[in-house]
Amino acid sequence: MNRPRIILIGAVDSTRVAFEAIVEAQCALQLVITLPPERSGMHSDFVDLAPLAARHGVELLATQNANSDAVVERVRALNPDFIFVIGWSRLVGEALCACAAKGVLGYHPAPLPKGRGRSALAWTILLGMRETAGSLFWIDEGVDSGPIAAQRAFPLAPRVDLPTLYEQHLVALKEMIGDLLAQLKAGEIPAQVQDASQASYFAMRRPEDGRIDWSANAEDIDRLVRAVTKPYPGAFTAWGRNRLMVWRGEPVDASEWHAQTGQVFRICDGALYVRCGGGSSFRIDDYELLGEDGETLPALKGQPRLGDIGGMGHA
Repeated sequence: MNRPRIILIGAVDSTRVAFEAIVEAQCALQLVITLPPERSGMHSDFVDLAPLAARHGVELLATQNANSDAVVERVRALNPDFIFVIGWSRLVGEALCACAAKGVLGYHPAPLPKGRGRSALAWTILLGMRETAGSLFWIDEGVDSGPIAAQRAFPLAPRVDLPTLYEQHLVALKEMIGDLLAQLKAGEIPAQVQDASQASYFAMRRPEDGRIDWSANAEDIDRLVRAVTKPYPGAFTAWGRNRLMVWRGEPVDASEWHAQTGQVFRICDGALYVRCGGGSSFRIDDYELLGEDGETLPALKGQPRLGDIGGMGHA
């Protein structure tokens, strides 16, 4: 059984899981390419891999551009068998991929060929999926279209939130990558061609897509809140001239209350009750009020209509 030479590219928790699995499998981890700490804002779930690399004596190269000539030259000099791209938001170029003698492996948090593209975690929740999968695949010139090396499916709770889904993917990745590394050490390279006729795609989502439309049903609002909560930028609404970040809540039955759509009609034990579309209601349990300059403001009072700009005060 040989020791594949591997280079790892990434900067998040899934990268850490892959790092630990490669070390545990006693493969030759030659280099970790990651973001410098000052660029950590590129990933909501950034993880500083420098302490882990130092502990295991692995060379670490911090860069914003893994496709730069200097990085490609360094990777080529190491002559890796495989490059693992796990937790990296940018595409790896042809020159970098060509440095891997046996292939470039990526991880996608969706049941490929379904769910190719961006923002897969958020879309999983927004679409109300009851099952998903993590996919390790061989990177080709397409978008998440290369042959699948391993895939692990798992069920989702009816109201799964982003942190829970994220953790489930980390567990699936850890299990899959351990088994796959054993295959690679044995000289096997599993590759199941994707059925392109079954492909679907997720469009990129941006922080501004977290704006809450209170005319929507409370169930839809609930999915949005769960899909973009921490460590993502979060769902939000206007509270006067300020921004109310909604981190956690749930639909509730408050049919005995008559209120306008978007109105906070009740504040009880710190929770805000809001009237939504179709007469439904949503209880906000965890929130944060931010001023125009991004500063955190004191507790709320009054019964404003959320989403309106101007005229609604705060304590």
